[in-house]
Amino acid sequence: MRFKLKKLSISKKIALLYTGFLLITLIIFNVILQVAIAYISMYDVQKELVSNTDTVESYIKGIDGFNADAFDNLKLGYNIFLNIVDENGNIVYTNNTDLPHLDITGDNKIELFNDKKSPRQGAALSYITRRIVIRDKAAYIQVARSTESYLQYFAVLGRAFGLTFVVGIFIFLLSGRYLSKSVLKPIKNISGIAKEITSKSLNTRIPLDGPDDELKELAGVFNSMIGRLESDFDRQKRFISDASHELRTPLAVIHGHVTMLNRWGKSDPEVLSKSLETLKAETQNMSSLIEKLLYLAKNDNSSLLLNYEEFDVCVLLKEVVDEALMIHEDYSIRFFCDESHRITADYNAMKQVLRNLVDNSVKFSSRDGNIVIEAEKDPKGTVITVRDNGIGIPSESLPYIFDRFYRVDESRTKTTGGSGLGLSIVQHIIQSHKGSITVESKPGEGTLFKIFLPDNKI
Repeated sequence: MRFKLKKLSISKKIALLYTGFLLITLIIFNVILQVAIAYISMYDVQKELVSNTDTVESYIKGIDGFNADAFDNLKLGYNIFLNIVDENGNIVYTNNTDLPHLDITGDNKIELFNDKKSPRQGAALSYITRRIVIRDKAAYIQVARSTESYLQYFAVLGRAFGLTFVVGIFIFLLSGRYLSKSVLKPIKNISGIAKEITSKSLNTRIPLDGPDDELKELAGVFNSMIGRLESDFDRQKRFISDASHELRTPLAVIHGHVTMLNRWGKSDPEVLSKSLETLKAETQNMSSLIEKLLYLAKNDNSSLLLNYEEFDVCVLLKEVVDEALMIHEDYSIRFFCDESHRITADYNAMKQVLRNLVDNSVKFSSRDGNIVIEAEKDPKGTVITVRDNGIGIPSESLPYIFDRFYRVDESRTKTTGGSGLGLSIVQHIIQSHKGSITVESKPGEGTLFKIFLPDNKI
């Protein structure tokens, strides 16, 4: 049974649960209704029996005896039967000869009599017996009322309930089916649209009409998810396009020089030497580019692991500056740092960040320019700045300098080199440390990169 229920659709499950719940409610309501009607009916019968018994007792006391002929003038309620029984159990008077013999042992107690085999009137009845004494003679008053009509009424009520139950099953199933389809219609719309979405139709969205309920919220969440997927997919396409473009140029250069070597370089030492130098430079550029692409790919896949350690940031700055001066000895590169300023971060990753920023400053600064790295303590972490007085960055380019493959000036990049991935890698490393990086620049005045690193704990 459980296996079959698992195979049912959600709409059918909702319809069945809805039907079951309403049927249980209907059963409880009918049980309560029948019990209430039975209690009220029996209460009325008992009240009527007691009232008529009081009437008979008063009448007997009024005539001061048990004269049977005198009872013919006694007026009782409708469908009320009377027996006067002496203390020996003999019937002195009865207004219904078909009335069965009733037990006289009870006193002022409501009794039930039900003889299903008896065809006589009163075969199902309620009665009360009361003992009275007149002139030292004892007798019993028995007042009875037929309950056949009540039994028939309850029988009809039971059949009506059965019919209501059967009809209710069909009504509840149909209404439950309609209700479930109405409720699940937005989900079917979401499912239908989801099936139609491909890489070529990521701009498709689910209409957000209808009431402000959970399903509308679900549609909004789905639209947001598709929007993120569309953005990621567009970024991926742009990344692949840019990477293909970047790799196409060095490959074309390599192919051209290999062709030239094959034709003339074998016999011309000058052509051979020049081509080999070019091939070496281009392979190094391709190696660097591929290394950066792999680094970004690891970061995109959340597989980039950071090796956190505590170290003196002043030592890091000194090492970066010393290495930069070994390569760019004609430039003025300095650092300033508070003494014993310790931070917790990935040492090699932060060294790569500062190297990239210093290299950028060198590329776009003159030899008489100044490049300064400074670290200072902040109430919530550490601030590291890299400042130069180079050619600067146009204001319209500032929002895009961290984008992959973005170059401020293509003609300027051809002379300085670079793939346009360095700053993107810098941003990813800083964000991986839960930090932030900002840039300020004015053309002709220089550029300032500001890095904030929170106080990370190992």
